[in-house]
Amino acid sequence: MGAALRKAGDRDDAFQHFSRLHVAGTLLPNSDDKVRLRLEAAARTLDRCTADLGKLLEVADRSPQVEHAGVLGDCVSATIYKRVCDGYDEYWLALKVQVSGGGPTVPSSLREVLFASAQEMVGAEQADAVYAWPTDRTLSGHEIARLYVRGQ
Repeated sequence: MGAALRKAGDRDDAFQHFSRLHVAGTLLPNSDDKVRLRLEAAARTLDRCTADLGKLLEVADRSPQVEHAGVLGDCVSATIYKRVCDGYDEYWLALKVQVSGGGPTVPSSLREVLFASAQEMVGAEQADAVYAWPTDRTLSGHEIARLYVRGQ
């Protein structure tokens, strides 16, 4: 932090700058600032979710044929299952519709971005919606699942 004596009228007089902002009505946060803050918060949430998704996929790669559950970005409950088949790998990803801990609904746009991110991360050419799970566990009515197939 720096400090110096202020001389009124100097080119670098911060008080004049703040006075102009006040007169223009832009000194305090406005609706554009609030939109930007919401956008930045959403980007941080997405970054945390995709980072956690990558970690969960790594666990599934190290330990296939086992269900792995986790929470992405502290808000989206996820389950991943990797099945190794003859000549290809199947990745099954289920995301809960409701925020972890019983909160509000996870926005569908966030779920779709996470499904698309998973498809890219595993290198699958396509993703299919699935309504059954490959283990004896049944998908709940609050889960949406996708199957990704990648050739070995």
